[in-house]
Amino acid sequence: MPRHLARRLAGTLITLIVVGFVTFVALDATPGDAASALIGESASQAQLQVLRAQMGLDQPLVARYATFLTNLVSRGNLGQSLVNSRAVSGLLIERLPYTLILAFTATTLAVSIGLTLGMIAATRAGSRLDTALMSGAAVSLAVPTFWSALVLLLIFSVNLRWLPVVGAESPRHFILPVITLALPTSAIIARMIRASLLDVFGADYVRTAHAKGVAPRPVLTRHILRNSLIPVVTMLGLHLGHLLGGAFIVETIFGLPGLGRLIVQAIFDRDEPVVLGATLLIAAMYLAINLLVDVAHGWLDPQVAHEAV
Repeated sequence: MPRHLARRLAGTLITLIVVGFVTFVALDATPGDAASALIGESASQAQLQVLRAQMGLDQPLVARYATFLTNLVSRGNLGQSLVNSRAVSGLLIERLPYTLILAFTATTLAVSIGLTLGMIAATRAGSRLDTALMSGAAVSLAVPTFWSALVLLLIFSVNLRWLPVVGAESPRHFILPVITLALPTSAIIARMIRASLLDVFGADYVRTAHAKGVAPRPVLTRHILRNSLIPVVTMLGLHLGHLLGGAFIVETIFGLPGLGRLIVQAIFDRDEPVVLGATLLIAAMYLAINLLVDVAHGWLDPQVAHEAV
């Protein structure tokens, strides 16, 4: 296991370097830069060149990225924003809690709803209730996130006035964004847990447990549900990483000052250090979640942990 973890950590470092370089190349390939975004269209070419030199944007791409890596490795410094001269690390620390609260709360709610509905549908497979639940899950998956967010805003904020429209000043501001993100995820979990439970119900070890006289509840929790959670855990790891980096639509609609909005604004401003720092942070969290998923697999299926040694 230590050797396996060492290989994973080495792979993580290589992945982060590659992700950072690809992000740098993509930003450099797009028209314009932070200097042109700041100085405006009325400035002369000479003024633009002076500002680009002050920002260090006149250096070759490889040199700029090497400087960034050197500062990051030697001093743990992600640099400063080209737009407002604030430290990138400070901006990330300021915005990260909002995204974490949104992602983990939405995931927790989705797991609670998805497991409950999936278990009910599996235990009543073929019934009208099963059909209704799975039809509802299909609708939740088909509806775009931005559309469901606007509908929830229209109903609960504009018409009923039960919840605030935008902002992040209180827990009430997170209710609608969390529900918006949790709905499609809970639908995926419900469909997966139903299919997984139906596969496990007929397994030999389940029939053996019933034949030995084990009570139905221990059979469900210790044998059926535990083995059925393996594909769900894999999906949750991937989806949680997606929520951490891809919730910018929900954050924008509900006015949450999270990482998603920060990245979108930095891309418009061509603020390379902010985009690069946020991308590396999200990539690192995504890789850490995948490592936790491997650990969870080892707990759910000891054979996986044995093979990783």
